[in-house]
Amino acid sequence: MKKIKPWIFLCLLLSLFNSSCGILDPAPRTDGKFTDHYYSCGPASIGDALTDFYAKNNIYVKRELTSKEISIRIQERYKIISLRGIMAVFDKRASQITFPKELIDELASHNIEVTEVNSLDDIDTISDTALVLVHKKGTILYYHWVCYPCETAQHYGKDTVIDKIYVLRLKSK
Repeated sequence: MKKIKPWIFLCLLLSLFNSSCGILDPAPRTDGKFTDHYYSCGPASIGDALTDFYAKNNIYVKRELTSKEISIRIQERYKIISLRGIMAVFDKRASQITFPKELIDELASHNIEVTEVNSLDDIDTISDTALVLVHKKGTILYYHWVCYPCETAQHYGKDTVIDKIYVLRLKSK
């Protein structure tokens, strides 16, 4: 068995002192839930999309869920094995991530299915509501969910790359 070289050990040790390190500076939690996720773009965009979708489809709901309530529902659904939790050990900012599967499952719980489309041109801005995942060109850290057409999909301006586009539809019976 090889020994770890001293310089590798030193690099690993120094990496623990990174200001965003989840080991020494963990993401805040309340009742086991990541509180930074409550108001991150995923739950907020889902809330905006539900509001827009209900209005466009003349659906009455007694009370709409808040971003915090949506986040708690998502985190409850995936509390046993959470990729977000594993990633947050290494970088607390990962606690804010909402994965596409989580978004799709939350919408399904509202009797809404999603259809993935290839282009914003496939969306009728008058009758459709979509959730769009974008990231900043040349980065792997800056991803953002937007409710389209409520918000512009060009979140990062000319540096915006569109990754996924999900159009909301009522589930067929």
